[in-house]
Amino acid sequence: MLIGQIESMWASMGPILNVYYREIPRGCAGTDEHDHLIDALRAGNKKKAREAIENDIKRGSPILRYFEERGCD
Repeated sequence: MLIGQIESMWASMGPILNVYYREIPRGCAGTDEHDHLIDALRAGNKKKAREAIENDIKRGSPILRYFEERGCD
């Protein structure tokens, strides 16, 4: 079930992220939180997993601003 949700989310976000990442400076991929999340899940550390997800959401705000500024509501 989780895999299906992730695949669905990626299918909808992939094209959007493709546009965004073509226009930002290199090295701003934002994958650190994903690595932290995977490590936390493997370790069974719910607190660290939650922190990684929260940080990923917070770090996503520039992406939202980027599209909002271009009238892509």
